[in-house]
Amino acid sequence: MDFSRESIAQAFRAAAWVRRDQLFRGDKGMPVSLAGSANTPYVGWVGRNFRGGTVLVAKNPGGGGDSQVAPTALDLDVQRRLYALRDEQETSPVELLEGVTRAFHAQLPTIGMGVLLRRVLARLDETLDDVAFFNACPFRTRNDESLSSSTRKRSLELVAAPLVRALQPDTLVYLGVGVGREASKALNARWTYVLPRAINDKQLKAAAAPVLDAIEADNAARLAYRNARA
Repeated sequence: MDFSRESIAQAFRAAAWVRRDQLFRGDKGMPVSLAGSANTPYVGWVGRNFRGGTVLVAKNPGGGGDSQVAPTALDLDVQRRLYALRDEQETSPVELLEGVTRAFHAQLPTIGMGVLLRRVLARLDETLDDVAFFNACPFRTRNDESLSSSTRKRSLELVAAPLVRALQPDTLVYLGVGVGREASKALNARWTYVLPRAINDKQLKAAAAPVLDAIEADNAARLAYRNARA
């Protein structure tokens, strides 16, 4: 496998350059709260031990509720490092992506996504350092509303597909039926799963149980495959 962290970092930088107006028509889905972060491209992160293994894919960032009034220090650090990845030219993109990853990992214990990822990773027998994560659409929507078909299509073309090409995963876990239904038509790996999500990610839908069971059941085959390719 021709694995390159440089290529991955460049792909994440390119995804961070995708603008909101390239994915949404007009002000469609524009959040009212935390307006300063509405155009922040919350692309995702890559664990330090990731070598083309498991990639977790979400629809888009949460946190679009109208009642949110101020970002936390952890939120601001994620935002700052994402803009650094996009804009800084004097620092290695690999180093900048590592900074993005550290910031996201520090934030995860404070949000619902962190709860969901802990459950999924436990069944994968992997850690945050072993996997990569990205949002197919990197922008928040007001009250976390669904994405239009045109936004999903453009997100797939401009963000998701280029990232999957760079990451070269053997396993894709789609976090949500919506993103899984759309993206899995075009993006697949040796193992592909679509995990139903609850609204706040702190509970699990009953339909998620068999998917998690299937993920765990495939771990031995996944490990053997990776060892053979090492």
